[in-house]
Amino acid sequence: MKVLWFVSSLEQKGGGERFVLEAVQALRAQGHEAHVACDRLGPEANFDGRYDLSKVVCTASAHDRSAGYAAKAFNKLRGSLALYGVIRRLAPDLVICQSEFDAIKLYLLSRVLRFR
Repeated sequence: MKVLWFVSSLEQKGGGERFVLEAVQALRAQGHEAHVACDRLGPEANFDGRYDLSKVVCTASAHDRSAGYAAKAFNKLRGSLALYGVIRRLAPDLVICQSEFDAIKLYLLSRVLRFR
């Protein structure tokens, strides 16, 4: 089975980040083709080299807290369109979302761009 796990942020050493990366490793060990996509990716998420982040697809540029509202909105739109491209390219059998916000984003994207 081809699985895409989408999470908004992989930027730090945290429980959610570890959960995603461990689950993807377990899926791969069971023979599944598992991928991770995120909006923001930081080097801390590799947990001091424990996880290889080279295959994680990052759909947006670095998060700039000082950016204005329009720049942030444009960055989110660009990231959403990039996520759509990732989904079209990988054609996963299953997409897993890490949070409710991620699921809402994916749902809205699917409705606007009319994909299933």
